[in-house]
Amino acid sequence: MTDVEYNLNKGISGSTISTSTEYIKVIEKNPQEENNIKASMQNSDSTINSNVQANVVEDTQTENNKKASISSDSTTNSKIEANVVEAEETQVEDDESTQIVSSEEMTKADYEKEVAAATKKLEAKAEGVTNSKISASRSTTSDSDSYNTSYKKVTTSVVKLSNGKYRVKNDVTWNIMPKNRDFDVIGVGVQPQWAGNKGSEYGKQTWKEYDYGTRKTKTGYSQYSTTRNPSYWNIDGNGFGVKMNLKNDNKVAKTGVGWVGTEVRNLNLYMYYTVGKDS
Repeated sequence: MTDVEYNLNKGISGSTISTSTEYIKVIEKNPQEENNIKASMQNSDSTINSNVQANVVEDTQTENNKKASISSDSTTNSKIEANVVEAEETQVEDDESTQIVSSEEMTKADYEKEVAAATKKLEAKAEGVTNSKISASRSTTSDSDSYNTSYKKVTTSVVKLSNGKYRVKNDVTWNIMPKNRDFDVIGVGVQPQWAGNKGSEYGKQTWKEYDYGTRKTKTGYSQYSTTRNPSYWNIDGNGFGVKMNLKNDNKVAKTGVGWVGTEVRNLNLYMYYTVGKDS
């Protein structure tokens, strides 16, 4: 716990009165692979190229223009069965190359099964690159050439604090990394009769990254507060939200060596703030 978070929680206890968890699979296009396909097409017969390109390159959906705010999103909205808040988590990718094809909610059992299978596959692929000492560039997502599949767990909770207030929290864990990592926006919207307490907000991103040189995993974090990062927060009468710049890999594949650098294998983001008055 950082000093900022410690001071926000000093002398306060609480008990969870409501919680809700969603298990989400996100499928997005791999823009790099599409660019490779287009380049290959341009070098082939122009007549064949135009016919194939029309089928391969057509964009079916983009997420670039999504507004980074605490707006209602029917796909990711997490409604808590309590009379305090209606909470939501919205992923926003600002990178122009991001193209989310689908986002679907799964059962916990199916989610855990697919995440376990994807993790095993990715670890085998990463180990294979290292052991074979080949030069290859693949992301740590469960992917085909043109599509990437990532998995995240979203939990929203309401905690009744000892000072009579309520703390609303949104927690997001990326178990399988998204291909395009830019900004992720998470937030909790409150019902009209409640108002958030400015100064009670806090956000944090933690990660685990694997070092191919030492073959060890290390952890790191970034914290977000309105005093340190005011431009990252959206605070109004409808609720609070914060955008976080997702941690990226820092690796390259070198011929005769394999992977060099670090690879992010787990991301966790959370934010919270309080509503209500002191008792």
